[in-house]
Parts: sequence; structure tokens; C-alpha cells
Amino acid sequence: MNRAAAGLLIALGLLLILGPLVTPYTYAAQDRDHILASPDADHWLGTDALGRDNFARFLYGGRLSLTMAAAASLAACAVAAAVGTAGALPGASHAATAVLFDVMLSMPWFLLVFIVRALLPLDAPPLTTAAITFAVLGFTGWAHGGRVLRDAAAGMAGSPWVRQARATGSGGAALWRRHIIPNLLPLLLTQFLLLLPMLMLTEATLGMLGLGIPEPLPSWGGSLAELVRPDTATQRPWTLIPALLLALTSISLRQLAGGTDKREAVFG
Repeated sequence: MNRAAAGLLIALGLLLILGPLVTPYTYAAQDRDHILASPDADHWLGTDALGRDNFARFLYGGRLSLTMAAAASLAACAVAAAVGTAGALPGASHAATAVLFDVMLSMPWFLLVFIVRALLPLDAPPLTTAAITFAVLGFTGWAHGGRVLRDAAAGMAGSPWVRQARATGSGGAALWRRHIIPNLLPLLLTQFLLLLPMLMLTEATLGMLGLGIPEPLPSWGGSLAELVRPDTATQRPWTLIPALLLALTSISLRQLAGGTDKREAVFG
């Protein structure tokens, strides 16, 4: 299953990278003679209400959505690693991070994303709006991973192999740098692979509600906006293809996360 998931993600990545070679259309090009057209040899996924090629918008939107989600996931994982390792230290830092995790995990952060997105001015540059949206998503998504990393680091700090390292003269920052942090990296990778599809699906939800990446920039959430109308799936079933590919991408990332989570850490 892991090989199938990795193969699908590699194929999709190559498709997104080679998009200009696959389709002659750009995401903003309009064909007024083919508005809401059905799929044909020229427009593989038909066109939207402005005559723009849906396949081209899916490819360019995938680049933007994946890049922004990956950047937000990396930032969230960096915060999770910093707070999590600090929380593994005994004393006041552990208590302070415990309170911080409880606060972060109990807040309705999805409402904050709604509020921030709604407060952005309508004339804000689309790329700026997209960056702010994903920055907020990343800020709200680090707490769960941080708690997992804290518990793992605390367990490692009290393990027999760490006590043995202390007995041989390794301690302080060198102990963490050489023995604990390297063994947290597989867990950190797992958190990244879990957070990435979550942010992608959140952006897709915002896009379907009209609060995602604004026009004219494409995104996977924008590709699903047509599905808000109840008759779209029955009258234009090809509009379900982006939703299917988004679901397969999310499942593949979670499958890989499960594979990394099962790997054994190499202590030393």
C-alpha cells in the first residue's frame, strides 16, 4: 500500500510540475465560445462559467495548494518541535507547555480562519490573501503534533539508553542533539504527513464556502466550488474528478504517515 501511495503522489507531482507541457491553456485564459463546456479533446475536464479550462486550473491550483500547504505544515512542525522539546524538560517548562497545549487544542480555531479570511480587504492581492490564509492554518495546526513530540521526547529522556549515554559523559545540549532529536525525526515526518492533507482539506472547505484562495488564482478548493450546487454532480459529473483526486492525495499522504509511524527508531 505504501508503494502504491508513493507512486500515486509521484505521478501527481510530475503531472503538476509538467502542467504547461500537458495542456496549452493557462489558468486565466478564457474561451467565451465554450462556457460550461463538456469535456472534449481540447478541454479534458470541460470549462467553467468564464470559459476557463478546468484541467489547467486544476493543475495550476494543485501547485499553489500543495506548495502553500507544505510551507504551512513545515512551519507548524517547526513550532511543534520547538515547543514539544521544551515541554519535555522537567519543571516549569513542562507545566507551561501543558497549559499551552490545552488552550490551543480547546479553541475553535476554524472560526478564527473564517474571521481572518473575512476581514481581509477585497482588493488585497490574491497571493497575499492565500499566504495569510495558509499562515493562519499553520498557526492553528501545530498543537497536536507538539503534544505528541513532547510525550515522545519525555519518554526518551527517561529511557535506559539515554541514562547510559549520561553515564558515559554525554549530557546537556549534546545529549539532545546526538541522541534524542535524531530519534524524533521519524515522528516529526509523520506529523508533517498528517498535517499536510488536513490543511489541504481545510483549504478545500474554505474554497467551497467562497473563503479560500481568491480569484483569479486557482486552487483545489476553488475547483470544488461548483459542487456546492446540488445539481452539479448529476448534470456535470466530471466536476467530481478533482474531488476524487484530492481524496486520493489525502489518503495517500495518510498511508505514508502510517508507514513512517511504524518504523522503529534507531537509538544511539
